[in-house]
Amino acid sequence: MRFRLALICLFLTVAVVSCGDDDESGTPVSSAATASPSTQAPATSAPTTTATTTTSTAPAQTETTSTLAPTTTRGPSAADSLLGFFEAARELDGAIGIAADLFNQGFDDEALTLDPEVFPLIETLDAGPVGAMIPPGLSPELEAAALAVFADLDSRIASLHGAARVVNAGDLGWILDCLANGGYSKSRFEGDYDRALALAAEEPPPTAPPDSVEGGILAVRIAAIRSMNAGCDSCGGVAYDTPIEVDWEGGVVAGGPEFGASFDNGAWEILIYAC
Repeated sequence: MRFRLALICLFLTVAVVSCGDDDESGTPVSSAATASPSTQAPATSAPTTTATTTTSTAPAQTETTSTLAPTTTRGPSAADSLLGFFEAARELDGAIGIAADLFNQGFDDEALTLDPEVFPLIETLDAGPVGAMIPPGLSPELEAAALAVFADLDSRIASLHGAARVVNAGDLGWILDCLANGGYSKSRFEGDYDRALALAAEEPPPTAPPDSVEGGILAVRIAAIRSMNAGCDSCGGVAYDTPIEVDWEGGVVAGGPEFGASFDNGAWEILIYAC
């Protein structure tokens, strides 16, 4: 697993629902330079029936035969449960791309200034609601794939937040490092997205309720990803390749920091004790 274990005390409310760019050319280029074309999540196809009619004509009679093609029906899959997640992830991908473009246009790497109008736009970016659309009870492989998509988005946002935060500090190296993290995550996004989409189509819908242990562990992993991306002056870079270890009974995440978890009003509240 490639990530820095830089966690911060993060009080995060994760709403669990059942349905659910950096170019190092000398001048900083922020992550997600352009928004990617929209990719639709798979939708269930309605059964179709095709009739083929052949007519032959002979003196004083017409003979007609009809052949019906067999119908096929695909049952529900995890792709249906993750439809909202995939759509929201693609929408956020586009929003991050727009913000990154504006950062590039508004950043002066010699004066180390950033157009003030860029700051509010960056501040509106938040991957939390996207993560909350991942339902509990997915297979370990599919959950990890979905969290990889979430981590890519969250990393890109954290990289922009971090770069914008230190513009006035006059540390160009720091800014470039942050933007490099976002660029790396941007380069992963399409592949991670496509992989999760493909896996979801092959798996039945999850059945675990939001307040289940599965839901709690998922919420801890989401909180840990966000902490590692933005905590302790971090600015992105988490690549979710391996599931984060969660000792639910012992209240320990990633083999070290302790956490507290409670479920209230339909949402998990996770507090990780670190930094």
